[in-house]
Formats: sequence, C-alpha cells, structure tokens
Amino acid sequence: MSKYCNPRRCDGYRRACILLLHETRYYHHPQQVTTIEASAFRSCTALTAINIPAGVTSIGAYAFEECTSLTSVTVNAETPITITSDVFSNRANATLYVPYGTKSQYRTTADWSSFSNMWKCPIRTM
Repeated sequence: MSKYCNPRRCDGYRRACILLLHETRYYHHPQQVTTIEASAFRSCTALTAINIPAGVTSIGAYAFEECTSLTSVTVNAETPITITSDVFSNRANATLYVPYGTKSQYRTTADWSSFSNMWKCPIRTM
C-alpha cells in the first residue's frame, strides 16, 4: 500500500484505502505510505495529532482542511515535502514538529513556514 485516501472519496483506490473513522484523535501513517491523497482527512474534526513518516513525498490538496482540532503535526522528512497552502487550515493553532537540524529549511519553505509554532525534534526511525 502506498497511498492513504479517504474511503468515501477514493473511487478507484478502494483496496488501497485505510478505513478512517471520524472518531480518530491521532493517526500515525504506516511506514509504507508515500502519498496522502487530496481531502484524505478533510473535515475530520476529532483528529488532534498526525505523524507523517519520512517516506511520504506527496500530500494532496485539502488533505487536512477543516481539521479544527488538529494541534500537533509531526513531519519526519528531512527535506520539506512540497505542499500547497490549502493542505492545512489550522496552522495558527497547530504546532509543527520537524527533524532536528531541519527547522530552518521548514521555516523558509512556502506553506510550512506559516505554522505559528515550530519545534525541532530528534529524527525518528519510522
């Protein structure tokens, strides 16, 4: 499995989808996931934290849009993933955790830099 997508929006990817219940508060993407599809977690208001492994290379538009309770985003990629401004709508209230030694890269990368809180953390093996 290399993609995560919302079962209600995945049409041709039903077998590749991971069932996501809207009661989910924390989600840790499996290591083999490389793509988070557009609108994958959109409107999942119970989601409070997300941990994205280093292997994720693509996050689709609106993936975390309207996740109003999302307050912790951990990205384990040493090079910032290219995203658009519509991936996260709760940047003002969320803290971004990035691998040690990469904070300046994320701070100067469009759309990651708009997180109001950013912290470095040790690189995690995922």
